[in-house]
Amino acid sequence: MDRIDLHIDMPPLKFSELSTFNDNSESSANIRKRVIEAREIQNARFKESGIYANAQMQSKEIKKYCILDDNAYETLKTAIEKLNPSAVLYKILKVSRTIADLAGSNNYIAETLQYRFFDKC
Repeated sequence: MDRIDLHIDMPPLKFSELSTFNDNSESSANIRKRVIEAREIQNARFKESGIYANAQMQSKEIKKYCILDDNAYETLKTAIEKLNPSAVLYKILKVSRTIADLAGSNNYIAETLQYRFFDKC
């Protein structure tokens, strides 16, 4: 499981949930637009480096581009002390950077930790 970056528990849906069309859901076109924007952010970030996506970052790039504010640092520190995921620290930071790029924001450590350790929290 350590080779998989995201782990998401999905409970089974009832037929009524599957058969109801929700007008509040995000359209595929809008999701595609956000993905393209996130890829453009990454292309600008990594221009002239030979890297084209956050997943390709090595420790040097992670230290440069995955800067945590104090709150995110404390959240990550607590998770590592509690769950002992030291082997996946850089994966957590890369996924968090990608979620932040998709959201057009700074960092998403807490959300990333939920995707990574849903079965241990």
